Amino acid sequence: MRFYPLPEGSTLDLPRREGWVMVFSPGTSILRLPDNLPDSPIVLFGYTSGSKVEMPANYRDLTERMRRGPIRMYRTDFLKRIGAEAYGRVWEYYAFLSLYAEGGRHAVVGDVIAEGPPPEDYGKLHSEAFKYLLYGGEYEREVERVFLSFLKRVGAYLPRPLGYPLK
Repeated sequence: MRFYPLPEGSTLDLPRREGWVMVFSPGTSILRLPDNLPDSPIVLFGYTSGSKVEMPANYRDLTERMRRGPIRMYRTDFLKRIGAEAYGRVWEYYAFLSLYAEGGRHAVVGDVIAEGPPPEDYGKLHSEAFKYLLYGGEYEREVERVFLSFLKRVGAYLPRPLGYPLK
């Protein structure tokens, strides 16, 4: 995920969004900014993909492959408080897990505010569910580090299950 500056001369009224970071996937067209933002540190939005209206996941998804949609907004005070910048390219995954560990939930705004890029072609995988098979070793270790720290934080990490290894 990359941060992109809006083009010079943009007509979007950005000062009303002070205190927020907007992230969008390459190829996304922002149609408009939402009128109001819910009281959540992470906000996801409806979008179109081709001629179909899509909504991001509206439940706590612990996988790094969560359907977040092509446009997201994060409260900057939340990102600073959790130290998200220390997590490099997996900072969004870390932010979601941190929010869930605190008992919070992300918000989904049903208004369509963006046109997403065309759906990805996963080739032989046929689905995003198996996308992790394409991760490189370094990226996989980063995701694992974030998830293990989450499990420890919520008291769900089992360092060595009883009777393991199986005989």
